[in-house]
Amino acid sequence: MLLVFADGPKDDPKDRRRCEEARRVMDRVDWDCEVRTSFSAVNLGCGRRLSSGFQWVFEQVEEAILIEDDCIPTESFFWFCQSLLEKYRDDERIMHVNGSNLQKGGIRTPHSYYFSRYPHSWGWASWRRAFRHYDFSMASWPEFRDSGSLARFFPNQVERRYWTRIFDRQVSGNPIDAWSYAWRFAILHRRGVAVTPAVNMVSNIGFGRPDALHTKYRQKPAPTGDIWELCHPPAILVDSAADSNTFRHATYPLRRRIRHTLMKLLGQSGR
Repeated sequence: MLLVFADGPKDDPKDRRRCEEARRVMDRVDWDCEVRTSFSAVNLGCGRRLSSGFQWVFEQVEEAILIEDDCIPTESFFWFCQSLLEKYRDDERIMHVNGSNLQKGGIRTPHSYYFSRYPHSWGWASWRRAFRHYDFSMASWPEFRDSGSLARFFPNQVERRYWTRIFDRQVSGNPIDAWSYAWRFAILHRRGVAVTPAVNMVSNIGFGRPDALHTKYRQKPAPTGDIWELCHPPAILVDSAADSNTFRHATYPLRRRIRHTLMKLLGQSGR
C-alpha cells in the first residue's frame, strides 16, 4: 500500500500550480499497489499538516515506512526498515527506526545499528502502537520539565538547556513550525528509543533552496551507504556518546551556538 499526503497551497497562484503538479505525480504510479491519498484543501503549515498526515497514515496501517519530500533513500533503506519493524514489532521500548545517521561518516558501532534517544525524520519507520503517544500540543511537557526528568536523559547541561528551550517554545504562543519536536518529546516521555543504522541511508537534497522552510542554508549532502545483512546489538542500550556527537555536530553545531550567542548579546545591548 502506498499512502501519500500533502499540504494545501498557500494563497498564491504559483504555489497552487506547483501543488497541482506535485499531486499529478500520483497518476504515474506504475506498479501494482493500492494508493491512498490525503491532500489538504488549505495550507496548514509544516507542523500541523505533517502531524495530522502521520496520524492519518497510522489510522490506515499498523506500521509504516515514511519518506519526506527532498529525501532520497538508498536501495537497502526499505529492506532495513522492514526488517527492524518486524523484529521490534512488539517491543514497546523501540518507538522509531531511523534511516538517517548523522555521525558525519563516523562508525559508532560494530553492529548494523545502535540505539539512540534521537529520532530523525528524513526517512524513518514506526508503528501505530508507538505513534499513538504522539501529541502535537505537548500537553505533558510542563509537568515533565518541572519534575526534572529531562536530566535523566540529558545529563549534559548545554544539551538539557537546549531542549528545554525548544520544548518551552513549542508550548508557547510562538512555536517553531515543525511536527518532529513533539515526536521527540513523546519518545522521551515514554522512555523510548530509536534504532539508528550504522551508516547513513538517506540523503536530503533540499538544503540551500530559497523556498525551503527549515533548510535555507547550504549543506553538502551526507554520504550514504547500504546495509543488506543485519548484525544485531546484544542489548538495548542507548549509545550516549553517539547521541552527544549528534547533538554537537548536527542538532546544535558550533556555528549555531555562536549565532545564538551573538543574537542574545545584541538583544541585551538593545541593538
